[in-house]
Amino acid sequence: MASRHRARSQSQRPNKACEEPPPRRQTGQRVVRAVCGAEQDLQNSAVFLREPPNILRLSGVLSPHSPLATGHFFFYSSGVFSRPRKLDTEDELYQAALRALMRRAHSVHEMKQKLARRTDNELLLRVVMARLKENGQLDDERYAQQFTRNRTQSRKQGKFRIQRELRARGVPDRLISSALEESATQNDQAAMVRQRIKRKLKSCRGEIDDKKIASIYGSLLRAGFPSDVIRKELQRITHEAVPGFEEPSESI
Repeated sequence: MASRHRARSQSQRPNKACEEPPPRRQTGQRVVRAVCGAEQDLQNSAVFLREPPNILRLSGVLSPHSPLATGHFFFYSSGVFSRPRKLDTEDELYQAALRALMRRAHSVHEMKQKLARRTDNELLLRVVMARLKENGQLDDERYAQQFTRNRTQSRKQGKFRIQRELRARGVPDRLISSALEESATQNDQAAMVRQRIKRKLKSCRGEIDDKKIASIYGSLLRAGFPSDVIRKELQRITHEAVPGFEEPSESI
C-alpha cells in the first residue's frame, strides 16, 4: 500500500528535466528600458541644445534624434546651477559681498561684476561698492600686493604672468607696477628660474637635447619670466646654447 502511494506521488510530480527553462530577460532589453526611463526623467531636468523638445518619443527603443542618442544635452541639478536670487536691499547685497570676500580676496573690478549679477539696481550697487571701499574691505593696492606675493612665493610665477593676471582683474597699471617693484626687492627671479630648471631637468629622461631645452624655455616664458634671465640660467646649468625663439612682447 505504501509503495503504491509513493509511486502515485512520483507520477504526479512534474518532470523538471523535461520542463523548458523560463525565458531569460535579454540584457539589451534591460538597457533600453533603463535608458528610456532615464530619458523620461531628463525631460524636467535637462537643457537641450540644437534639438526641439518634441523629439522625445518614448518608444521601445531610442529615437535617432533623441538627446540621449546624440549627446546634445546638459544634465544639471537645479539646486546647484540655478541663478542666484536677485537682491533688493543694501544690507542683503552688502552681506553677499562679505561672504564673497570671506572665500577669497577680490579686486574692485571683480567685486563690481559679482554684485552686478545679484541686483538690477545700479544705485544700490554704487552705494554698496562705496561702503566696501570706505570700510577698507576693497583696496586694489592691498589686493595687488597680496596677489603678487602669493603668486611669487607659492606658485613661483614671473612678473609678466602676474602683470597679465592683475590686468585681467581690472587692477590699474600703476598699482601693478608698484607691487611688482616691491616684490623684486624681496625675491630673486634668477634663483626662481634656476630652481624651476633644475626641477624640470630631474623629471627629464635620457639626454638633454634641443627639444627638451626648448620645452623648458617655453614653459618658463609662459610662467612669466624674462627671456634673458631664462637663457642665462639655461646655459649656466645645461652648458648648451639655447636655440632662438620668437620673444613675446611684454612690458611693465
